[in-house]
Amino acid sequence: MGPRMFNKNSKMKYLVSGIGLGVALGVGGAVLAWSPVVHAQGEQGKTEPAPVRSSKVVAGVGEEVVTLAKPDGWVVGQAPKGSLALMRAAGDKSSQLEVRYTQGIAPDQKKQHFSSFHTSLKQMGLEKIADSKIKKAGVFEAVVQTEYKLLSGGKTFRLVVMHVHRGDAAWFFTGFFPEDARDEHYKSLVSLIETASFSK
Repeated sequence: MGPRMFNKNSKMKYLVSGIGLGVALGVGGAVLAWSPVVHAQGEQGKTEPAPVRSSKVVAGVGEEVVTLAKPDGWVVGQAPKGSLALMRAAGDKSSQLEVRYTQGIAPDQKKQHFSSFHTSLKQMGLEKIADSKIKKAGVFEAVVQTEYKLLSGGKTFRLVVMHVHRGDAAWFFTGFFPEDARDEHYKSLVSLIETASFSK
């Protein structure tokens, strides 16, 4: 199961296990309910469960096919419903990378879409600690990165969210990892978004 929220105040605790960050952050539909397309992606996309030893994830997204290369030191897991890819750090069950997208978001709706997502995270008690813009990350332009901190069982974790609008779709590349592994695992998150490629 992914991080699971137990309460909405600053004493909130998370656990990390096997379902995936997106599902966990959407407990009760609170976070990812902003678009029914996210929840229906399993039916709409052509994603097939990837073998654990796979070096990449290939999925149909609208009229394109996206290829997501697995960073070194990570294993591809079975993505939960609504997620295109889920990867876990080898030997570290508490760290994961996840990719989600929502189709049908018009340019004039993207600000509201992303704002609603981040507002939901803050309402659930995550502490925002950084916000920045990345001019270009591979095929994606104008990526917004937001980083959150949370405490679980006396241990501090980081949630890094990179969101970007491409065509009529909103993309979320997320990384969840212990704070002491943040710098190392952050490089893997950057690699994941920078090496993403699209084909017809």
